[in-house]
Amino acid sequence: MVLMSEEIGTASKEISGKILPRVKRLVGANGRLPLSCRVESSSEITQAKNMSGETNLQNLLRSIEPILQPGEYVFCSLDAQRSYPANLDPICSFREAEGLTLILNREQAEAVALSYEVTFCMITLSVHSSLEAVGFLAAVAGKLAEYNISVNPVSAYYHDHLFVPASRAQEAMALLRELSEKQI
Repeated sequence: MVLMSEEIGTASKEISGKILPRVKRLVGANGRLPLSCRVESSSEITQAKNMSGETNLQNLLRSIEPILQPGEYVFCSLDAQRSYPANLDPICSFREAEGLTLILNREQAEAVALSYEVTFCMITLSVHSSLEAVGFLAAVAGKLAEYNISVNPVSAYYHDHLFVPASRAQEAMALLRELSEKQI
């Protein structure tokens, strides 16, 4: 809830006993709240802390903790106008002008005869990275590029996921652990 100076009287009646002491600390000598003061409930503050990811590059790299997910994944492309079969459960889909890309378990693609070119393994970077983090995926991709390992990253709300060639997944895991250990 955002409180403007002139709303303090009305708002203070509506704020619970836990919040009112915080509001009083924020009130200036003139008895008014700063115009841009944001007062949140303790549950909103806890939720915000749990949802905001890490932005500090050194902390991100130090906390990578890669997890090799079970299974193999493929990238398939469908006609842009076509939707995918209801029995598929893609881990990700992305619509481009040229077509609909699905990332799904290899067995699912084969079961409905979808073609693919390369088989990947998915590595989840378990650190909760912010969507606004700068340089994190560049550092990770750079490390893998040093060893000629391709990577197709997907950023989700909480974590980044790397799709690397299945034949090089264990090597990629070792390199990511090495990258993380250099930061300690």
